[in-house]
This record gives sequence, C-alpha cells and structure tokens, in this order.
Amino acid sequence: KLLLYFNEIHLKPLFALLDHEEYCSISACLLFQECINKNKFDQLRSAKCRLDAYRGLASEAYVSLSSKDPFLTAFELAHELRGLSKSEVFFKKEYTDLADQLSDYVVKLLDRVWTQRELSAVLDKTGSPQEDKFESLNRFKMAVDYEEKLFVSHPNCQQRIDRCWYEGLSKVGRADWARRLGLLFLSILSFPFLVMCFLFAPKTTYAQSLAVPAVKFVTHTGSFLIFLILVIATSHPDLCVWGDNFPLRPNDATVTEVMVSVWIMGMVVQECLEIWQFGIQAHIKDMFNVLDLMLLSVYIATYTIRYWTIFKVIGKLSFIVRAFHSLRLIVFFAFSDRMFWDLHDPINTAEGLFAMANILSFSRIVYLLPANETLGPLQISLGRMVKDILRFFGLAVMVIAAFMVALTNLFWYYATRDTIELHKQYIETPSAVEHYGGVMSTFRTVFWSIYGRGSVDDVTLGGYNNTVTETTGEVIDGMYNIVMVILLLNILIAMMSRSFDKIQEDADVEWKFARSALYLNYISEGRVLPVPLNVIEIPYDMIRKIISCCQHTNEPPEPKKNGKHHFDRSIIMRIKA
Repeated sequence: KLLLYFNEIHLKPLFALLDHEEYCSISACLLFQECINKNKFDQLRSAKCRLDAYRGLASEAYVSLSSKDPFLTAFELAHELRGLSKSEVFFKKEYTDLADQLSDYVVKLLDRVWTQRELSAVLDKTGSPQEDKFESLNRFKMAVDYEEKLFVSHPNCQQRIDRCWYEGLSKVGRADWARRLGLLFLSILSFPFLVMCFLFAPKTTYAQSLAVPAVKFVTHTGSFLIFLILVIATSHPDLCVWGDNFPLRPNDATVTEVMVSVWIMGMVVQECLEIWQFGIQAHIKDMFNVLDLMLLSVYIATYTIRYWTIFKVIGKLSFIVRAFHSLRLIVFFAFSDRMFWDLHDPINTAEGLFAMANILSFSRIVYLLPANETLGPLQISLGRMVKDILRFFGLAVMVIAAFMVALTNLFWYYATRDTIELHKQYIETPSAVEHYGGVMSTFRTVFWSIYGRGSVDDVTLGGYNNTVTETTGEVIDGMYNIVMVILLLNILIAMMSRSFDKIQEDADVEWKFARSALYLNYISEGRVLPVPLNVIEIPYDMIRKIISCCQHTNEPPEPKKNGKHHFDRSIIMRIKA
C-alpha cells in the first residue's frame, strides 16, 4: 500500500536514495499520520480498521508462523484485546471473542506437550522470545496474572503445580487422610526442633523441609488459627477491683493481649516485606491483601488506644498514692463504672474497633478455602455474589435516597412543631414524627423496612388528624416496598443465582484457577517461618548474610555459571507445528 502511495505522488526516486532504516522510519511516520487522520475525520472507519488488524494478529496461523514464543504473544495479545473490549464497548463482543480464540489457541498448543522437559520449556520461559532465559513457573505466573483460566486449569499445568507444591513430599499428596493426620501430628511435635535447625543450620535437610510450599501452608494456617484462638480469649478481660468495692480500668495488659500484640507485630512485618518485594501496586491487586491491610490498621488502632489508656490509668493511680485528696481528678481515667464515662471514651472506641477487627479476622479464613475441592467453589461463588451485591447497592442507594427525601419533606413540619403544638395539650408524639421526623430516623426506618421491620402505623400523625398527609405517606411507603422488596430484591436474587449457576458450570476450571493462585503465593520466594517467628527470622538472615560476605571477601571469585536451562528450540517449533 505504501509503494502504491509513493508511486501516486511520484516520490519513488526520492525513496530510492534512502537506506533501509530511513525508509522504514518515514514509512512508520506516514502510517502513524494516516491513523491520526482516520481517527480524527472518520472514527467508524478507524475503529473497523483497528478491529480488522486485530483479527489478523489474533489468527492462529499468523501467531504460529510469526512468533518465536507463541505463548507469550497469545497472552499479551489476549490481555490487550480484553482491555479494548472495555474501552471500545461497541465492539466488545468481537474483541472478547478474539481474546477467547487466543485462549483456546494456547490450550491447543499445550495439548501438544508430551514430556516433562517440554512442559518445563513452556512454563519456565522468561524474557523476550529471542533470549534463552528460564525461571521456574514464569509463564504460569503470567497466565494467572492475565486470568487465562483454561490454560491454568489444563491437566499439564496442574500436574506441574502439584509437583512444585509437594516438592520432595510427593507421597504425602497421594496419602489418605489418616496418614496425613498422622504426619501433621508428628510435624507439630517436631516443629520446635525444625525451627531451631532452620535458624542455625538452614542448609540441612530438616531445615529445608520447612521451605516446602505445602509445609509452609500448614504452618502459616496453624499460626493464623492460634491467632484466632487468642482473639477469642481476649474478648472477655477480667475486671480490676481496688480496695473492697472500687472497680478500676485495667492498669496492665493481660497475657493474651500481649500475645495478640506480638502476632500483630509479626503480621505487620510480613505485610511490609511483601510490599517491599512485589511493590504496592502488585500487592493491592489481591483483595485479600487489602483485607489484611484493613485488618492490621484496625488492630493497630485498637491496641494503641488500649495501651494508651493503661498508661494513663497507671499515671493516675500513682497520683492517688501521692495525693489521695484529689481523687475526683482521676475518676475519668481510673474509675471503671461506665455510668460516669464520657460518650467518646477511648475504651468505647477501642471496643468498637476490636469488634470490627474480629469480623475481619474470621473473614480471612475465606482465603484458605480454595485449598479444598469442596469449599473452593463455594468461596468463588461467595466472591461473585459480593460483586453482585455491590452492583445492586448502587441502584438501591438511589431508590432509598429518593424515598427518604420524599418522606422527610412530607413530615418535616410536624417534627419541628411537635413540642409546641402537641405537648401543650399533653398529646403523645405522633408515630410519623418518631420514624420520619429527621434524616437519620427516616434512614433507619426506610433501611430496616427492607427486612420487614416496618409498620403501617409508622405514618400516622395522631393528634394532628391530617388524613391527606397520612394517606400520602402510606402511598409513598407502599410504593417503596413494591420497588425495593418486590422488584430490586428479586433482581438481586436472580443476579446471585446466575452467578452461582455460572460458577457451577465451570466449577472445576474456577476451582483449579483459584487453587493455583493460592499455591503460587506459597511457592514464590518469601519468609519461611510463620507469624510471629518471622520477626526472629529477619535478624538471623541478616547475620548469616554478613558472615557469608565476610567469609568470601578474600576468596577468589568463582567463574560465573550459566544459570540458563539449555532447551532445544525444536521443542517450541514442534509444538507450533
């Protein structure tokens, strides 16, 4: 097309004087300018040309013939097409079909893999297609990041991920539950010995057993369960009494509170290390990491307030010893009778935050469910339903706001004149004033009426005897229940049922993808010891590195070993063929 264009404008002799690089540069500039003109003057033609170009690029034959790494090309192109389906919604179906076509293409390529050596060449490839660089499960991690679920759930990939999960413990993966429980009991008994070996002799076989991903998962899960038990034990602190009958606030932390604080410190260190290793943007892509950040923020605020209160109580009690006559000055900080407390007492705030943190702590168990074949699909369905609820919430907020404003404007006068007009006649406050007299009271009434806690008498005006306003309120309240309860709630139920049915149709694929994402978190390099022992692991690791550097300072440098895996390029060529 460019040559015809050049002939038409009689510039062929000029371009004959240029070398190849200059010719390509000018050609690219002309093509870029042509795209700008199409996008500026004919957007439809530009969009269709873009779609046709991607149809050619997404062709299986074109990718197989032109790309040296068809897996990388297909992953990146499918990811780009899914992004275009969100930006160019008028061609959403076409771009989505092209992305699905590429996903099916890589699965067909994976079907052509016959040996473990070929599978390693596919899943471990990293870097550009021209480089012979390999890193364990690099392409597999890319497939998880790009949500290539068919590729990840393929039996070949699942065989490799299971092999990495039970590294050196393949017999455990095929053992029955009785043997697994027996091994778990023996592991619990030998765990202190294994930890000591890991700290002082990290290269021994016993120490390396803790770095097996399956063992890491068990130890980290056990640590979190112990944390939940400590949280339950901390929920009912003992009451301190001074003298015969003078209840005081706690003036020292309990053993369980100290242990929970240590666990929180270890969790904070773990989150900081993960953010340092992977970056904040990659870290917060996982919603469970966001949940962890919220959990730690609430716990840190809770125990900061608690320890600050204990510090203040200790100071005031020491003041009592020095000046007993000034006891009234320290009642707020020392006296435990909540009848005399201020509304915004720090203990009230700490207990409210602690209650929210308890909910977040137990909801964190959902993260572990994909490890089980039965509970994994339920966890995925729960996540999809939460997304449906959030989408429904946007429409529900508009409906609630509309009817809330209408009812508030209908009964505002009676709320402002109630104390003037009715109380002089010793008439009780009307029910409409109690339920719709203010913004917050109206919101509470409208919100809880969704769950059937409303009443017909909520709109009555009592002594005012204004039947027109009462009838209008009844009509608005009835319309609200029809729209909210009958229409919107049933729409929400239908959305959740559709999500559940869709998950059940692809339950095996969805579960294997979720399980693979969970496995990769433990297969990747990171701290081995669970919380709170990871706090001890960091200084020991630093000391070992310093000693290792000092030992190798005077030694001659060893020749660099080529860490590349030497795989024959014919493997990829045969798979493409």
